[in-house]
Amino acid sequence: MAQSGILLTILLNNNKIDSLTQKGAESAAKIAELTKNKERLSTENNSLREAGNEANAQLASIQSSTSFKLGRAITYIPRKIRDTFKKK
Repeated sequence: MAQSGILLTILLNNNKIDSLTQKGAESAAKIAELTKNKERLSTENNSLREAGNEANAQLASIQSSTSFKLGRAITYIPRKIRDTFKKK
């Protein structure tokens, strides 16, 4: 009787070990997948930041140009008239 109880305990422990080993392998695979996704998203984020910085630099270049400033000066009064009627 005692031996069968010990054998049963050993079998249960072996099953638990197998289950934990499988869960550990699944967790390791999930961690690898998440790490890969993190790296991909980080690269994409850096690329988008760079594109945003380039767009901001281009906007600043346009806004500091003589033709833009001249155009803003020429359209100042029409814009003020438009904005006055737009507010109501």
